[in-house]
Amino acid sequence: MASVSDKELALARVYSQAMIELSAGAGDTQTLGEELADLAAFLDRDPAFDRFLSSPTVDPESRRAALEKLFRGKYSDLCVDALQVMNRKDRLSLVRAVSLTYH
Repeated sequence: MASVSDKELALARVYSQAMIELSAGAGDTQTLGEELADLAAFLDRDPAFDRFLSSPTVDPESRRAALEKLFRGKYSDLCVDALQVMNRKDRLSLVRAVSLTYH
């Protein structure tokens, strides 16, 4: 996993806390944690996709469509919906940090 700054960890905690609360409400915090860890590992294996998610030059609509196509049905709706929120807020570069703070 790439190093994560203190600022990234602080931002990631906000997202991971919200995800924990939502997944606890659904009665399944473990599944979301596993999905986030899987996604972080995928980004480690595919630097081009990692750059695609975090690049400010990529249109958010292109990222939204890619997230839907690649992950809807593979990951829980909660996970994909959270990624879409992060995309709208231009925070997909925090996926690894969110996975770390979620655990």
